[in-house]
Amino acid sequence: MNSSSTWLETAVVVPLLQSTPSGTLWFIGTTTVFGPPVDIALSALALETLFPADAASARAPRLLVADEAGQAGGQMGSE
Repeated sequence: MNSSSTWLETAVVVPLLQSTPSGTLWFIGTTTVFGPPVDIALSALALETLFPADAASARAPRLLVADEAGQAGGQMGSE
C-alpha cells in the first residue's frame, strides 16, 4: 500500500448514511468474497453485510417492524 492511498481504498468497512424522516441512520458495511479469484464459480459469490454504527440506527429497524406489525393488526405472516 502506498502513502497516496485514501482510507476508503484500504478500509475494511464502508460507511452508509441513510436519511429518514426520523433522522440519519448510520451503518457500516463489509463485503466478503468467497473462493480464490481463479475459481469463477465461487468468485462470483459475494456477501454484503450492514451493521448499525450507533444505538439509534440499531433501534430503527426494530421500530419499523413493530410499527408495521401494529398497522397489520399484529397479523404478520398471515394472509
